[in-house]
Amino acid sequence: MRLKVALVTANAERVPAWAREELAREGIELVARQCRTTEEAVELARDADVLWLFGANRVITPESLSQLLRCAAMMRSGSGTDDLPVEEATRLGIVVVNTPAAIAEAVAEHAIALLFAIVRQTSRLDRVVREGRWGGGGTRVPGLLGGGVLGLVGFGHIGRHVARKLRGFEMRILVSDPAVPAEEMARYGVEPATLEEILPQVDFLSLHCPLIPATRGLIGEAQLRQMKPTAYLVNTTRGGVVDEAALVRALREGWIAGAALDVLEQDYVLAATMVPTPEFAEGVRAQVIDKDRTPRWRHARASCCGTWARARARSASSGAWPATTSASSRAGRSRRCSPSPRPPTTSPTSTSPSVTSR
Repeated sequence: MRLKVALVTANAERVPAWAREELAREGIELVARQCRTTEEAVELARDADVLWLFGANRVITPESLSQLLRCAAMMRSGSGTDDLPVEEATRLGIVVVNTPAAIAEAVAEHAIALLFAIVRQTSRLDRVVREGRWGGGGTRVPGLLGGGVLGLVGFGHIGRHVARKLRGFEMRILVSDPAVPAEEMARYGVEPATLEEILPQVDFLSLHCPLIPATRGLIGEAQLRQMKPTAYLVNTTRGGVVDEAALVRALREGWIAGAALDVLEQDYVLAATMVPTPEFAEGVRAQVIDKDRTPRWRHARASCCGTWARARARSASSGAWPATTSASSRAGRSRRCSPSPRPPTTSPTSTSPSVTSR
């Protein structure tokens, strides 16, 4: 019987040609589709031997796995498996794999770029120049990375790339990762230490550990208070590793000097609640594709959409991924919120802070 791979992706047209060619050469059938709901994903992969998830995607729920009649393996392109129903897959005998090395160097370079941005103040100084305020006084002198103490929490593929690339800055590098032997760390010229030992010493703390129950909220108030007021935090792993409320307080009250964040705790909640909606697609069409700036929203009032989004967010936050909506509930919502006869002349914009410092 011919093997079949079902690829759930954000854009089926962007499936790499080499992937199709390699699978075809081996006689493996590949079917790919953009799936926004669990039902769509199950329909695509019901008779597939392998389920391939391209990037972060929460359309596969624990309950849906039993409907994949032939699935023997589930693969995620990217690092981490926190968005996959690993426990249920294991119970059903489905092998779960990911590809952590595929983007390791890119993420490592991004972490270093964020570190430079926050320490050398490149983002802030760029704004100063663009606003014509250069030389106006009151500008803080950017710091230096060279000769500083770097702490790495997690020493997998990404952490090792970071250590290797930053050794040229003559930094002392401390690493906390109980899964990596000291002998292995010595090969990279780094020093093993516990998190408690690292925090008071580091000038820069970069997070590269997976999000698992043991690491959720790993960096909270107690840990931030142990850091020096001149220290910086960089997070390119998962938002849930950091207690964001504690981080906001730390920045406001000066427990640390700054933070550069590539991820937020609410990333997945926002993605699950906003991306699948017709409003999101219509906004992209009006703003990016057609550029007519006249989105035809389905909801008559913003409050209607907001109520629905909040309900989906609560569902997503409780672990019910994705926050799917049945046909009957969609019909009920349509009755309560009839389409607006006239589209608004403006569309909402959003901002996402990536670099914050005091």
